[in-house]
Amino acid sequence: MSSSEFVHVMESFTLQPDKLQEFFEAVNPVIMKLEKTDPHVWHIYAIHTKTADGLDHVVLVEKYGCSALQMTGIGADKLFNKRFSNEEAMERVHGSPLLVEMAKKINPLLEEPAEFKHGQVVLGFQDRQR
Repeated sequence: MSSSEFVHVMESFTLQPDKLQEFFEAVNPVIMKLEKTDPHVWHIYAIHTKTADGLDHVVLVEKYGCSALQMTGIGADKLFNKRFSNEEAMERVHGSPLLVEMAKKINPLLEEPAEFKHGQVVLGFQDRQR
């Protein structure tokens, strides 16, 4: 697949003090299940940093692939927007039992509301052959 057939979703979480382990305990089973059961999920990984105030900050990066039949020539980013651009669609996604359960566990751990963004790789290793 070319980079235009993938969408990367970044979810950014700033945690309350001393909640990092609890956050990972809530998120890890969901990641494991999504990677095993969702055919569009290629990879999900987490990056841990600290905020300027010293709070734990976690960014989840999710790589979604779209098959050629689903792409229909419009590109993964446009397909993602088409599938998830309106509030109703986002409620369906966030309303799945797996994600609702995870949200119940992690929302009380957050210092501020999570941020969600998506896009495509524009530089780097995405299309390199080994």
